[in-house]
Amino acid sequence: MLTTEAEKNKISAAFESSADQYIGKPFKSEPFKQIINKLLLGSNSYDDKKILLIDDSAVLRTILTKNLVEVGFQKDNITESKDGEDGLDKLMVEKFDLVITDWYMPKMDGLEFVKMLKEKDHLKNIPLLMVTSEMDSKKELEAFRAGISAYIIKPFTANDLASTIKEVF
Repeated sequence: MLTTEAEKNKISAAFESSADQYIGKPFKSEPFKQIINKLLLGSNSYDDKKILLIDDSAVLRTILTKNLVEVGFQKDNITESKDGEDGLDKLMVEKFDLVITDWYMPKMDGLEFVKMLKEKDHLKNIPLLMVTSEMDSKKELEAFRAGISAYIIKPFTANDLASTIKEVF
């Protein structure tokens, strides 16, 4: 509920009528975003979840990091990697709760990365989200057969990312 009403009895009435959240006007954008994200994500808290973000584009890594923070992840828990080879190296020394990978990258592309990760017993159960501009349904099926958990096509919004991650977890 978004309102200018600030009386305690009005706030109580709002919650009694099944409002999930009560936001008083005027409001600041950052607390408002946090409340909306909490509502969208439900009771899921991503504060302690560690993410490995693999993409050869520094710009896209920055955008993804911004979106991930916007939907509830801690910036300090997001590790960036420039390609699949570097990503595998990081997975060997650190534990992650989710890996987000691009498809097309130099050295080792996302599909090859997924296949190699799935061959390693201690890594094969990590959820994998593939982010790509690839819209070919045969390619998408190939990625799922390789072992990805979800697939999101660029461009996407923070809300698209949030709902996909919620499905993955």
